[in-house]
Amino acid sequence: MAKSLRTYKTSAVYIFIFLYTVLNGVLRKWVFVNNTPVGNVLFLIQLLSPYLFIVLDTEGSKKIFNSRWISAFFILLIIESFNPLQLTFFHGIIGFLLHFSFWFAAFYYIENRDKVQLYQIIDILVIVGIGEIVLAFIQYPLPKGNFLNRYAEEKNVGNIISEVGTAVRVTGTFSYISGFSSYLLFHAYYVWALIKLQYRPYVTLSLMIGGLIACFMNGSRGATYVYEIIMLFFLIFEARRSNIGSFIVRLIVPLVIAILVILARGQLGIESNISTAYDNYSQRQESGIQSGEQSARVFHDWYVITDFKGKYPLFGVGLGSTYQGNNLLFGTSDYVTEYGFIESELERYILEGGFVLLIFRLILTIYFCKRLYIPFLAKFLVGGLLFMTPIVFNIYNSIFSFIGITLLDQVYYLNRSNTSINLSYRRLFA
Repeated sequence: MAKSLRTYKTSAVYIFIFLYTVLNGVLRKWVFVNNTPVGNVLFLIQLLSPYLFIVLDTEGSKKIFNSRWISAFFILLIIESFNPLQLTFFHGIIGFLLHFSFWFAAFYYIENRDKVQLYQIIDILVIVGIGEIVLAFIQYPLPKGNFLNRYAEEKNVGNIISEVGTAVRVTGTFSYISGFSSYLLFHAYYVWALIKLQYRPYVTLSLMIGGLIACFMNGSRGATYVYEIIMLFFLIFEARRSNIGSFIVRLIVPLVIAILVILARGQLGIESNISTAYDNYSQRQESGIQSGEQSARVFHDWYVITDFKGKYPLFGVGLGSTYQGNNLLFGTSDYVTEYGFIESELERYILEGGFVLLIFRLILTIYFCKRLYIPFLAKFLVGGLLFMTPIVFNIYNSIFSFIGITLLDQVYYLNRSNTSINLSYRRLFA
């Protein structure tokens, strides 16, 4: 009984974290418009949501400290929260919550994998995925002044609704562009999991193609590249190891041909959106390549790591010192100001916690991936993306990476362990 209750609570936390992350933007940009106090409260709940496991499963949460690496990381974060160069105590506290958030949730899953049954919430994820893609198609042709294309607090971005080419960059239900970009990372992992689970083929295929088109509509080159890399990796390295060969031959190829024919004849009424989305994205990509901006972004972290310009490379200037929310509320440290413009998360990582903190991030990434049940080559893909993805200063990336990776891992875990659960799942949804 105790085990089933813990399993129920764990599933409930997953559902809450996922739905709140997806839907709190609805409140922030369409209900409490430009209401900063309410927006701050809603975002604080978002920030604290991964720690909800502590409240509902204290016993399971304690298990994360079974790992000496997590224990050492926890102690390091506490020490660095009280860095003498820190501007305020609040910078350090919020910085600690940001830096520990993903790893706490990730290792909670690792230590309590047998209590997690994510296959129970698959239908909820499917409904949300379809809803986000449909909303993106609705938003894309609308003018930037339309109600559906509003941001949470437009004053924070100079009252400018971002466009790519001739259309807005869609945000779905999220407050800003980056939230939807983060969701698309989860969407890629999620489609991979659906294929492995042999979910309804027409739904899976619609989500796969719809996700790619949504990437073009969002206009994020990073999100699009990652989405394409994950899908290509699965098709090249994993498809042949699963029993989806007939799925691909009998359904995907004919359906793609049918879609191309329909688009050529212009019978659906959405072909112009798809064509425009790809053209606008392609133009943005080519512009970045020609200007050198895209290359600079790709290699920026390498330049920072090999030639760090900060004065405190060992332990940094304090956790949370570069976080925009902290600086708006409590002020900006002079040590951050003198460093100048900050481009990427790894740069922030070193500036806040030094190379010591960066090394711990690498160690935890390797250790986490080592304990996953996903295939060996997939661990390199997930590990590389995880190390480079902003999972500290972008809470949406943190949560969607956590849920996406753990969902994918559980699919492989079920295949290797409890066959009866997997088969009952397939009978229910196949």
